[in-house]
Amino acid sequence: MVRWLLLAVFLAGVPLGMLLLHELPPAGPVRAELMAQARARGGEWVPLTNVPRALREAIIATEDARFYEHHGLDLIGFARAVLANIEAGRPMQGGSTITQQLAKRYLGREEPTLRRKLLVLAMAVKLEQAYSKDELLEMYLNSVYFGPYAYGIGAAARVYFHKPASALNLTEATLLAGLPQAPALYDPLHRLDRVKARQDAVISAMTRQGYLTPEEARQARATPTALDR
Repeated sequence: MVRWLLLAVFLAGVPLGMLLLHELPPAGPVRAELMAQARARGGEWVPLTNVPRALREAIIATEDARFYEHHGLDLIGFARAVLANIEAGRPMQGGSTITQQLAKRYLGREEPTLRRKLLVLAMAVKLEQAYSKDELLEMYLNSVYFGPYAYGIGAAARVYFHKPASALNLTEATLLAGLPQAPALYDPLHRLDRVKARQDAVISAMTRQGYLTPEEARQARATPTALDR
């Protein structure tokens, strides 16, 4: 009963959020704003073409499995996340899409209000109309927080593995893909055991979704990284 109530609230919130579209900033400047933020934090902007396919797939499998299918709001993914959290008795999965996470980042400081949540929903729809899926994924990868001094995938690759993002291998990619969910909890420099457990969950998700074969998954788990040495 609780999961259906939560889903009904979400469904009701979508049209309400659309009523707030006139209050939102334009979507066009989002890319430039995020690029400026990345540079201000000492990061770099990595074009999606320079991001290894394994990393793109790991992020999608972990953060938003239906990214290329929805239009900013994933009702199916939300319902699954709610069900998983109820069954586990604690938060296990987030219901936000990659586009919603971008919207939150662009709108600024988090406010725990219904109005704020509705604005995020509406902004996500607006972003989907203004940018292609690949553009949205590129913006996400370059603005997401992977840990201290690691805003964006370019900075994360250099901080943890001392290499450019384009040179990341499958094992490194699956490790990094698990960090954005809780960067403080999954800190590769101080909590590697937790990070490894999270990486295993990323690899399992990629295997379930067809991105990896069982043999590729085994190799990803067995290959050491610079953090293991």
